[in-house]
This record gives sequence, C-alpha cells and structure tokens, in this order.
Amino acid sequence: MSDSDSDLERIGCTCVVRCDGARVAIVSTVLAEFSELEQRQQDRFKRIMELWCEGRPLTPEMMNRNEGRSTGGIRIEAFKAFNVRLYGFEIKFKNLKTFFIVIIDPTKKIRLIRIFFKARKASPMIFSGEFEDDRSSGDQRHCHVCRRGIRGRCPVFPSSAYG
Repeated sequence: MSDSDSDLERIGCTCVVRCDGARVAIVSTVLAEFSELEQRQQDRFKRIMELWCEGRPLTPEMMNRNEGRSTGGIRIEAFKAFNVRLYGFEIKFKNLKTFFIVIIDPTKKIRLIRIFFKARKASPMIFSGEFEDDRSSGDQRHCHVCRRGIRGRCPVFPSSAYG
C-alpha cells in the first residue's frame, strides 16, 4: 500500500483507479453500492475513470462535467453509464488530481441539492477538515476541504477546520 492509499483510507476512502498523476477515489461506505453493480457496469465505469485519469476527453454520455454547484460553488460532476450516476467532485489531494465519488444514484433521481448533504453523512472524514489538499495559499484563512478563502464558517463545509 502506498502512502497515498493510506491517506485516502485515513479519510474513509478507497482508490478505484489511478494512472498518469490522477486518481478516482470512492467513499468507503459507497464502495459497497459500487460492488453491487453488475460486473459489466463496474468494468464500464472503471474504463471511463481510466480515460478521465489519462486526461482524455469524455463524451456527454460518459461524464457530465457540471451537474450543478453546491451553495459554496463546488462543481458537482458525474460519471455516467447504464442510467447510473456516480456523483462527486474533483480536487487536488496530496499532489494528485483526485475525483471523489460520494454518491451513487442507480436511478438518476437524486435531487442535486441533496448530494452534498448525503455525502457529508456518508463520509464525515472528508468533510471534517481532517485533510488538506494542495490549494493552500500564504496566510489567507481557507477551508481545508474546498480551499475557499473565507471569513467565519465555510458555507460549503461548515464543520471543516480552517487554516
């Protein structure tokens, strides 16, 4: 296991695909749902994730780059196949471009406004400020999760720590 994998495990995630300086991680509590998908669905998603990691262009049938935004401006994205959506967001984590899958919707029925609420419940470690990604800058206060410059509480991740 690499240090990178142990960092993901520390925040309650598992690496699904890694290549070319990028990776896709999934919240451990959501991993069971991913494992319940048919094998052909899992294989298709892993291939799409590999293409994303390689920086290849993805068609709208493979990925929606803008499913909406959280109240704090974090862009929600989704891998798509077989009418299943894997919702998440992209940040730089431990010097690697990382896509965190936080919700699986097998029916395309989750209201976008609820994605981050469900994600926070599924993996409190991601949203607790326990980790830092690599967007910190100087002495400006910022949220350790979304890296937004802030005054007071972060509007996206209110329970996160500040630096």
